[in-house]
Amino acid sequence: MNPTRFVFFKSIGLSLVILCMAHNAIAQSAPSNHPSNHKTKPSEFDVRQRESLAQNPSDVSFTVRLAGEQKQFRQGEVIRLELRFTSSSAKTYRINTATYDRSGRLEMDKFHLEPDTGFSDPMRDHMGFMGGGLHGIPDLKEEPHLIVYDLNEWFRFEQPGTYRLYLSSPRVSRKGQRDETEAITLTSNVVEFEIVKPEAGWAAQELQKILKRLDAKDGKSDHREACRALRFLGTKAAVPELVRRYDSEDSECAFEFYAGLISAPQRDLVIETMEAQLIAPTQAVFGGWLALLVRLTSPSWRAPHSTDEEQARAQWRLYEEGYKQSQTKYADRLAQTVALKTGKARTVSLNTLLELKWDKTALPDPASYFGELSLEQQRRWLEFGWQQIGSASLLPVLRKVYQQRLSGKAEDGYERKDVSSQALRRIYELAPEEGRRLMLAAMKRPNPGVALAALTLLPDETLPELDQVFMNNFERGEQTEIHSALIERYASSALGSRVSTWLADKVGKTACYEQDRLLAYVLRVDATNGAALIRQALTLREDTHCFPSVLSGVAQLHFKPELEKLALEFLDDGDLEVVASAVNLLGRYGSAEAQAPLWQKLEQWHQTWSVRARELETDGGENELLRLQRGLEHALRIALGSASAWLATPKELARLKQLCVTRQEKEQVNHYVEAWGEKIPLRFAPAENEWGRAEVVQYEIHSLASLKRKLAQFPQGTVFHWQPYNEGQLDEAKEELFRIVQSFVNERSMRLVR
Repeated sequence: MNPTRFVFFKSIGLSLVILCMAHNAIAQSAPSNHPSNHKTKPSEFDVRQRESLAQNPSDVSFTVRLAGEQKQFRQGEVIRLELRFTSSSAKTYRINTATYDRSGRLEMDKFHLEPDTGFSDPMRDHMGFMGGGLHGIPDLKEEPHLIVYDLNEWFRFEQPGTYRLYLSSPRVSRKGQRDETEAITLTSNVVEFEIVKPEAGWAAQELQKILKRLDAKDGKSDHREACRALRFLGTKAAVPELVRRYDSEDSECAFEFYAGLISAPQRDLVIETMEAQLIAPTQAVFGGWLALLVRLTSPSWRAPHSTDEEQARAQWRLYEEGYKQSQTKYADRLAQTVALKTGKARTVSLNTLLELKWDKTALPDPASYFGELSLEQQRRWLEFGWQQIGSASLLPVLRKVYQQRLSGKAEDGYERKDVSSQALRRIYELAPEEGRRLMLAAMKRPNPGVALAALTLLPDETLPELDQVFMNNFERGEQTEIHSALIERYASSALGSRVSTWLADKVGKTACYEQDRLLAYVLRVDATNGAALIRQALTLREDTHCFPSVLSGVAQLHFKPELEKLALEFLDDGDLEVVASAVNLLGRYGSAEAQAPLWQKLEQWHQTWSVRARELETDGGENELLRLQRGLEHALRIALGSASAWLATPKELARLKQLCVTRQEKEQVNHYVEAWGEKIPLRFAPAENEWGRAEVVQYEIHSLASLKRKLAQFPQGTVFHWQPYNEGQLDEAKEELFRIVQSFVNERSMRLVR
């Protein structure tokens, strides 16, 4: 190499070394917070996510991603999120697959967003009280289980910008846990996306696309997806479409349109549009539509949320007063203009006014439009609202409704049959002779075409003239359920030998429903023979699985002392399902003499299983023996703690708790004990078309006769405290029962006080 060039490069190298040393010296003397001196500090969002993520089991994976890997969304555009759950350990975990809640959106998984501003909860004003919904709990596998959400359900992004998101989910739990609340909370990865303002014209074009999909008749368009897109769009132009299309008959989209209206940013426009549409000739105003308008315009319309009980009650009173005032105002406006509505809009709106118990003298006679109501609405009025609409003017309409069962379409066959059954019931009330003729004619047909309940209203103890018809129809093998039930209800003793002969070689082999009815009939007309056939049904266990339920199945139809003897006989049977069935029968129908054998049975069970309590508690349901033993404990607790023939006082309940083994059953006994006090609470909830439900400490009672029998078991000097349910509803029925019960207990040296 040329010496001159070598000296040159050497000089440069030395200079670089000197420069580097100088740089290091400067860096060391620089302030410690200099940005070039360390990495950016993680945000609190990242710290929380990483700490939570570290708690995930190593053999479970929970990831989220934006559908289609889309990273940018316009305001009002649907943001679809996919949740994926997997496990590398077979049969170790299970997952709750719920995707909806009947009260509205599903509030199971928790969302974490950064930044925590720039968005709002669109459903903050939704009042959803009823939860639940169908779901499964399958095993979590290596193959991903997918849950899909639309992020718009939870967030309306009002500020453009970049957002980061992760989720916490309690869906996964370890198998073997009997308490499903002990779930594992999993944390997902973080996804990032950008919200931008829509370009000019996008919202208008999107609305037209959505409406085209909603109006499509080709069956190819995903109707619900289009409804959700309209719900989330959030523009002024979307509001009139949501109002117009909000219809109870659109089962796929009714909630979507409601949610779109209650969450719309333009609240004043929603109210203005609904007020205008309220009196529009073509707007069908169903109950939910009117209720939404009322809520949005009521003073203090938002749901009370105070944690102070007294303050919360005051808020509710204010809310209810405002709601009623607003409801009256809009219902009156609807009533004054309903005559101007046409077709379906008129029928639906009139139905709404009837549901509000509006003065029916100010409305058209229900007979003029009853036939135009949907089958479900007809059924509801005939079954639950008859006191409000019932009159002789409806008789021609009811005849037509009943006859329509013969020409009903296949797809609405069951619903039409239900409506026809209710129509027959009301015809019988308005014109008893005509109704009786129709009932007898239906009983004679191989296919009666109406429900059993409509055919069992006749006061006749038996219908001997139909004995052979009943049996012939049954033996034809069509509609055997209803014909066996007609035999049990109406057949005279003259048919006994024929039914017994039929059962002789078929008991233990025929369908459970039919067998129970025929056995109950034989027990009714020939108790000795009936008991022998029932014993046979209990012991024949190869062809069907009816034997565990035969005692209870027969008892609920017809009870005689012979059944109690059989139940006591089978208390020590080798099949635990049979034993549990015997226990249930003795608790519900048995005499006071059954109490001692039941205590003895529980003591024996306790002696065996008190040392194996842990097995019963921890089993996840896979061990059949443990499941059946828990079922037996449950049956014994109910029979001894809430039997109809004797009173289980706190003293007996203390003994019951001591003999129960599992925590669940002990807790239930605790609930029994908590119901007792110095004054015995007597609660009552009457029903529109039946007696209703009463509660006396741990006892639930469904008839006046049963209530009197239970009250008579209390000692003299007992004071009952009257506590009716549902203030302001069916108060006349409550007052009538109060007077009856007060007189009854006074005669027995007890008292009923308010």
